[in-house]
Amino acid sequence: GLSDLSEILAKDPRFGMCVTKKMATYALGRSLAKERPLLDEIEKALEARGNTLRALVEIIVESPAFRVRGAAGGTSP
Repeated sequence: GLSDLSEILAKDPRFGMCVTKKMATYALGRSLAKERPLLDEIEKALEARGNTLRALVEIIVESPAFRVRGAAGGTSP
Protein backbone atom coordinates (compact mmCIF):
# COMPACT_ATOMS: atom_id res chain seq x y z
CA GLY A 1 0.00 0.00 0.00
CA LEU A 2 0.92 3.61 0.49
CA SER A 3 3.23 2.92 3.43
CA ASP A 4 5.12 0.37 1.31
CA LEU A 5 5.56 2.92 -1.48
CA SER A 6 6.79 5.50 1.01
CA GLU A 7 9.32 3.03 2.37
CA ILE A 8 10.55 2.10 -1.10
CA LEU A 9 10.97 5.74 -2.16
CA ALA A 10 12.75 6.65 1.08
CA LYS A 11 15.32 3.93 0.45
CA ASP A 12 15.94 4.77 -3.22
CA PRO A 13 18.94 7.09 -3.56
CA ARG A 14 17.65 8.32 -6.96
CA PHE A 15 14.41 9.69 -5.54
CA GLY A 16 15.84 12.89 -4.05
CA MET A 17 17.65 13.88 -7.24
CA CYS A 18 14.57 13.09 -9.31
CA VAL A 19 12.37 15.35 -7.17
CA THR A 20 15.04 18.07 -7.21
CA LYS A 21 15.39 17.91 -10.99
CA LYS A 22 11.64 17.96 -11.63
CA MET A 23 10.98 20.79 -9.17
CA ALA A 24 13.86 22.92 -10.49
CA THR A 25 12.82 22.29 -14.10
CA TYR A 26 9.29 23.42 -13.31
CA ALA A 27 10.40 26.46 -11.29
CA LEU A 28 12.97 27.63 -13.85
CA GLY A 29 10.79 26.84 -16.85
CA ARG A 30 13.56 25.08 -18.75
CA SER A 31 15.33 21.76 -19.03
CA LEU A 32 18.20 21.13 -16.67
CA ALA A 33 19.49 18.09 -18.55
CA LYS A 34 22.93 19.68 -19.07
CA GLU A 35 23.16 21.47 -15.72
CA ARG A 36 24.44 18.79 -13.39
CA PRO A 37 26.58 21.28 -11.36
CA LEU A 38 23.46 23.33 -10.53
CA LEU A 39 21.57 20.21 -9.48
CA ASP A 40 24.51 19.02 -7.38
CA GLU A 41 24.67 22.42 -5.67
CA ILE A 42 20.94 22.28 -4.89
CA GLU A 43 21.26 18.72 -3.57
CA LYS A 44 24.17 19.68 -1.30
CA ALA A 45 22.28 22.67 0.10
CA LEU A 46 19.18 20.54 0.52
CA GLU A 47 21.04 17.94 2.53
CA ALA A 48 22.46 20.66 4.79
CA ARG A 49 18.94 21.99 5.39
CA GLY A 50 17.29 18.71 6.29
CA ASN A 51 16.04 17.33 2.96
CA THR A 52 12.56 18.81 3.28
CA LEU A 53 10.29 19.91 0.46
CA ARG A 54 10.10 23.37 2.01
CA ALA A 55 13.90 23.63 1.98
CA LEU A 56 13.98 22.51 -1.66
CA VAL A 57 11.54 25.25 -2.69
CA GLU A 58 13.46 27.87 -0.71
CA ILE A 59 16.82 26.82 -2.18
CA ILE A 60 15.46 26.98 -5.73
CA VAL A 61 13.86 30.40 -5.35
CA GLU A 62 16.96 31.77 -3.62
CA SER A 63 19.22 30.57 -6.45
CA PRO A 64 20.60 33.02 -9.03
CA ALA A 65 19.15 30.80 -11.77
CA PHE A 66 15.65 31.54 -10.45
CA ARG A 67 16.11 35.13 -9.29
CA VAL A 68 17.86 36.43 -12.42
CA ARG A 69 15.85 35.77 -15.56
CA GLY A 70 18.15 34.53 -18.26
CA ALA A 71 20.78 33.27 -15.80
CA ALA A 72 22.55 30.08 -16.82
CA GLY A 73 20.88 29.89 -20.20
CA GLY A 74 17.30 30.67 -19.16
CA THR A 75 14.90 32.64 -21.30
CA SER A 76 14.62 36.38 -21.11
CA PRO A 77 11.22 38.06 -20.80
